[in-house]
Amino acid sequence: MHDINNFKEKSYSLIEDYHKLLPLYLKSKTKIDLLNDFEKLSFKMIELLINYKSYYQIFSEPDENLPKEHQEFVKIKDKLLNILKELRTKNYKNWINSSDKKFIFKSAYGFERKLKCYERNFNFILFSLEDPLTEDEKTYIQSFFNSVYETNHVDLNNISNEQLTFALKNLLTN
Repeated sequence: MHDINNFKEKSYSLIEDYHKLLPLYLKSKTKIDLLNDFEKLSFKMIELLINYKSYYQIFSEPDENLPKEHQEFVKIKDKLLNILKELRTKNYKNWINSSDKKFIFKSAYGFERKLKCYERNFNFILFSLEDPLTEDEKTYIQSFFNSVYETNHVDLNNISNEQLTFALKNLLTN
């Protein structure tokens, strides 16, 4: 991106894409069928903002503090991310209720064998420890927090869902 006009042109194009997707989303009964489209569009929007901030060397500047002429883009991006969060949550709830879960095997530091894990869409967030977890996933999460807190037993019920998700994603990215 070499100038502000290029940002404007690309941002208007992405805003148009959003406005084309929105009616499909509103009409869709399941809405999950649009998850990939929203994922791709959010990636493009975030990439454009990163390039813009890089060009102007304003890396730590919050999106809300961008010049006024870019605020429509920021608002649309935020709306898109809210829809995406809703779709991801719905998709994960559908996965939780499905009976055809697949397994993958992952290597992890400190474990001699590969651990049996559920194959999940990477954008999941654990709702609770009651979510489907294999015994290996539970063991890994327990080991992860025992290591972090340098103790032999951490009560996972006292760990936030975001932190539990982080630990599980740490395993799944190995």
